[in-house]
Amino acid sequence: MVEIIEKTIKRLFWVPFALGMIGYRVVIGLPFLYSVYASLANYFVNPVTDETNGWILAAQLLAVVVTTTFLLYALGDLWVRLKHLWINCFGDSVCVYGDGEAARTYADSLKHGYLCADITQKREFRSRDHVFLYEDEQTALRAYESRAKALKDKRIFMGLQQLDPFLLRDSQGADIHFFNVYEMMAREYWKQHDLFDEIVSQQEEISIAIPVFNDAGEAIFRCGYLYNVYALPQKITYHLWGCSSLQAEFLRQLPTENGDVICVHENDWAQDIDLISTMSRIIITSDDALPMIQELLLRRQELSIHYYAPVRLGYDSILKAPALLEFGNRKDILTDDNIRRERLQRQAKLINYDYSLRMDGRPCPDTYETEMEDAWKSLDGFLKGSNAARADHYRIEKRLRELGLPNETLWEIEHIRWCRFHRLNHWEYAPVRDKAARKHPFLVPYEDLAQEEKEKDGFYDDRVRGMVEELL
Repeated sequence: MVEIIEKTIKRLFWVPFALGMIGYRVVIGLPFLYSVYASLANYFVNPVTDETNGWILAAQLLAVVVTTTFLLYALGDLWVRLKHLWINCFGDSVCVYGDGEAARTYADSLKHGYLCADITQKREFRSRDHVFLYEDEQTALRAYESRAKALKDKRIFMGLQQLDPFLLRDSQGADIHFFNVYEMMAREYWKQHDLFDEIVSQQEEISIAIPVFNDAGEAIFRCGYLYNVYALPQKITYHLWGCSSLQAEFLRQLPTENGDVICVHENDWAQDIDLISTMSRIIITSDDALPMIQELLLRRQELSIHYYAPVRLGYDSILKAPALLEFGNRKDILTDDNIRRERLQRQAKLINYDYSLRMDGRPCPDTYETEMEDAWKSLDGFLKGSNAARADHYRIEKRLRELGLPNETLWEIEHIRWCRFHRLNHWEYAPVRDKAARKHPFLVPYEDLAQEEKEKDGFYDDRVRGMVEELL
C-alpha cells in the first residue's frame, strides 16, 4: 500500500500545476509569475483568484487529491517511525527485511518486531537483531551489503536457500548467523515425527520413501540422516527419487556408519509407484502432492503418507486415509525460536564449552559465561554447525540414557552421528587432520578409536550437561 501511495504522489504531483498554468496563463492570460503562484496555491487549497474555467477547476480538484494523499502518507510514515522507535526500546527488538509472505509471517509473529520491505530504504533502525528473509537469497545478500556498515555491531540472521554457509567468506567480525527455511522445516518434522519407538521399542526395519528430491526433499533426507540415529543394530533404508547426477553420485557413496542404507532410484517415481506403496513411510515434498497421494491411496488406503504444505491444504481432513499427515506450515516453522534459535544456540555453546573444559581438565566454574562466549567466538562456521547438530540430537541421547543404555553405547551412537555430519559435508578419512582439504583421522569405526577419544563423545562436566538438559 505504501508503494502505491508513493507512486501516486510521484506521478500526479506535477499534473495540477500543469493544468493550473494552462488555465491561468494560457486561457485567462494572467502574468507568468502570478500564474505560477496561483497554480502552487491550489496545493494548499487556497485559490488566489475568483476567476475559473475547466482547466483551473480540474487543477484544484486534482490538487486536493494529491495534497490529501501526501498528508496521509506523511502521517502514516510518522506513525511507522514512532512505532519503530517504541519497539526498539525493548531488548528483544527485531527488524525483518523481506519481500514475501515468509517475511511478513515471521514479522507478525514477533512480540517486538517489524517488517522493512523496501530494499532501497537507507535509514537504519536501532533494533537489537536484524533478520534478512527474502524470497531470493541474492536479494538478501545485497540488502545486507547495503547496510553492513550501519549494522556492524548488530546480530544478523541471514536466510539462505541455495548457498552453503560453510563456503562463505569470514564475516570479518560481524555477528552473522545463517538459516535455511527448508532445513528448519525438516528439523521440526523429525523432532515431531521421529522413529524412536519403531527403532528402539519395536526394533523394526524402516523404509522411508522420498519420491521428489527437490530442496524440501533434500532437507528432509539430510536432517533425517543426521537425526535418525537411535540404536546400534538399526536399519533405516532411505529410498530417493529425482536426484541430479551429482547428487546421486555423492549419495551412493555416502556411508551411514551402521546398518542404514541409502537407495537412489533412476526411474521416475511414477514408474516405481508399486514399490513406493510398500514403504513404512512416504514423505512427499512436491508442490502438487495430490496426484501422488491419490495414486498411492488407491493401492493401500492405510499407507503412512506425510506431505509438505507451507500453506494449509487440508487433504488429511477430507481424504479417507487414517495415516495421512500434513506438515511444514509456515506459521509453525517461521517462529522466533526456529530462526534466531537462541535455545539451540545456547545448547551448542554449552556443548562446545564442555569440550573446552575437558581439554583444560577442570570443572565448570560459577563464572562460566564469559569463558563460554569466548570459546564459541573462536569457532568457525563449520564447528558451530557441528555443535548445533550435536545439540539437536541430544534429546535422543537423553531419552536413550533414561532407558538405561550404558555410556559406551551412547558414545558410539554419538560417534556415528558425528561421522555422518562430517561425511555429509564432504569430509573424508586421512591419518592426519587437514581442515582445508576436509580430512580427519577420527572418521573410522568406533572400535578403532583410542579410549580417550571414545570418551570425548560423552559429556565431561555434569553441571554443563544439566544446563543443556534444562534447555530441552
